[in-house]
Amino acid sequence: MVKLADLCINVEETNDNFVGIKYNKDKINIIFPLGYNIPKDNDKECRKSVMNLFKTISLAHEKNYDYSNDDQIQQDNNDLPINSYIWILSDYIENGLYSDNEKVYKQQQKGKINWKKTFKTKFLISNNSLVYLNPIVEQNSNIKNIITEIHSYCVDKSIDIIGPLFNGISKLNFINADINRINYYIQLIDKEKLRTFDDRKKMLLYHMRLILLEQISSGNNQIRQFGTKHYEYIWEYMINKVFGDKEIDKYYPTTNYYINNRRPYMPSKLRPDTIFVYNDNFYILDSKYYKFGVTSLNKDLPNSDSIQKQVTYGEFVNNNFNLDKQYTNIYNAFIIPYNKINNNFELDGNISYCGYAKCNWKLSKQYNSKYLKIAIILVDTKYLIDSFFSKKNDIKYLLSKQIDFINR
Repeated sequence: MVKLADLCINVEETNDNFVGIKYNKDKINIIFPLGYNIPKDNDKECRKSVMNLFKTISLAHEKNYDYSNDDQIQQDNNDLPINSYIWILSDYIENGLYSDNEKVYKQQQKGKINWKKTFKTKFLISNNSLVYLNPIVEQNSNIKNIITEIHSYCVDKSIDIIGPLFNGISKLNFINADINRINYYIQLIDKEKLRTFDDRKKMLLYHMRLILLEQISSGNNQIRQFGTKHYEYIWEYMINKVFGDKEIDKYYPTTNYYINNRRPYMPSKLRPDTIFVYNDNFYILDSKYYKFGVTSLNKDLPNSDSIQKQVTYGEFVNNNFNLDKQYTNIYNAFIIPYNKINNNFELDGNISYCGYAKCNWKLSKQYNSKYLKIAIILVDTKYLIDSFFSKKNDIKYLLSKQIDFINR
């Protein structure tokens, strides 16, 4: 039996940026983002980690981001319908295979008569007896049996991909479904969905349909996957949701061109990632899904243009909103993933300060605003994902305390 932990690796162990699940023939890899400490010694925690990983990837495919490179995320939405596999197996464990408890009733002569429904139809009296001319009979359809077989096929396909997530669930292996008739099966599912009034069965048929469609689209593809090569957008989104508490649109620094005899022209705006206020301080965060937290190499730090952009954000906020009268300080920070259990910084905090960046052209005493220093903050990736789903209350406090190291 394959252990779930044996399938899990970190993206830094690969030669690719892909994060998610990759299925190549019978080989499965579940690939975690930069800095994620995979709990391989605890099956329950490992399973929870995988489920949370899938949720973050689903978020990338479902959310309508306001990013210019959003199309890159959408293009990563490859074949595997992971959410359908998870739903099918969870439902199978709870309810078993598809069965039809909803009877089909017709007015005809052959079949088992349903007297309760027949009594409500028109009748004649003959020789002091009631004669029902069109009795209502119950019918069992062979279609129901075929759908049960299709369900068993979908269960086994789900086990092939994510069986280890369900603690060694066994395959059914009594499949009569013909893979060459998938289009016909989809038609049957569509008809059955129109006939049923059971919400759970409608959802079951919906996920079965997605799994069948995946079998058609995958064809002879050896490699199938569910994930993204652009986890940086998910990282940025989570940082913004966990920390952000201000409408960011009005904090976009802008520029204008003034060309003779023309109206002023505004090119693209700069857009800070995340801003929040805590204890009378204003914080501007730049989410950097960079390898620095894993490698500790200087080449993996943000470039000078990123530093300058953060300074620009700080100056714009300070000069346009008079924040020096309302807030004690304006702070800047890069937020970079790392693993608090295994790193080269001798740090073990969920959120840890490890230094700062500063513009060399603003070193004189007249430039002493806090936002001119950009704190480098390492955030444990597992902690961030857990916090995203559990909505921890103390996370802004922890971050503000680490950024405050810039004052020391």
